Amino acid sequence: MERAAARSVQNVLSGPRELALCEEALLDVVNFQFVDGGKGMMSRSDMILRVVNHGTYHRGLVSDMMYQVPAVPKANDLTVYLKDWCTGVS
Repeated sequence: MERAAARSVQNVLSGPRELALCEEALLDVVNFQFVDGGKGMMSRSDMILRVVNHGTYHRGLVSDMMYQVPAVPKANDLTVYLKDWCTGVS
């Protein structure tokens, strides 16, 4: 899954190497085709935001499902994860 996301970001950023990280390149609009065949268009920066937020959506959905079971999942907030990681809590 992470490799697929990394490839997606790489595809979004692909283009003239000298423009890959500049604001102008991030604002370029890219035409694409949805998996259902529909046509779409988004800026490269919107595509990157989409890739980042996609995982967040699924994580929240799974957390909500666990509370409905009922089960108490581990905290999945980034700030809590980083605090636990820095302090050696697993």
